[in-house]
Amino acid sequence: MARAKYVLLKGAVLKIQGWWRDQIAVRGPKREFTLAIQSTIRLQSFIRGKLAHNNHASLLAVTLFAQRQYRSCKDARRAQLDFLRLRLATLHIQRRYRSSLVAREVRQR
Repeated sequence: MARAKYVLLKGAVLKIQGWWRDQIAVRGPKREFTLAIQSTIRLQSFIRGKLAHNNHASLLAVTLFAQRQYRSCKDARRAQLDFLRLRLATLHIQRRYRSSLVAREVRQR
């Protein structure tokens, strides 16, 4: 009777120990896998952020370059128009002055 009880108890203990060892054996690789997944996600997140930052920086540089070029062309055009206005004003003044000289000569004759 005691022997049968002992054998039954030993079988139950071995079954529980086996189950527990299986749980511990599964827990290690599962934890490693979870850590690997988390590390991968963190690394991918960092890389995506870095790529987005670089993309934004290059887009900003291109935009600033285009704005600089546009403003430079606009300023050059404005300077050209100012020069043409000044030249036309100068020609107008010269024409009036020469015209007045001719009129003075005509009056003196």
